[in-house]
Amino acid sequence: MVDSLQSLQQMQVHLAAQAESVSIRGAGAASFLFAKHSGRAVEISSDEGMWWIEEWEFNDDEDSPACAEAWVQSVEEAVGLALAWLLRETETG
Repeated sequence: MVDSLQSLQQMQVHLAAQAESVSIRGAGAASFLFAKHSGRAVEISSDEGMWWIEEWEFNDDEDSPACAEAWVQSVEEAVGLALAWLLRETETG
């Protein structure tokens, strides 16, 4: 659990350099990272040594479904996916 929190803090530093808002929420084993940028949001949490990433268009509906979900094995992969989602240009029609 301590390693997981340290990893979340490491991710927070990397994402804070480019995202509007980055915070660690929850407590203990339920801790997760939440980042928001340009109308998009991502949550990253840990489970049994893997990283779970949920990406969605940010809105006030907390029950809205994620646009994408993925499991990755490393902090670097988690940060990379989060940044790719948060910084991707929104498509205009």
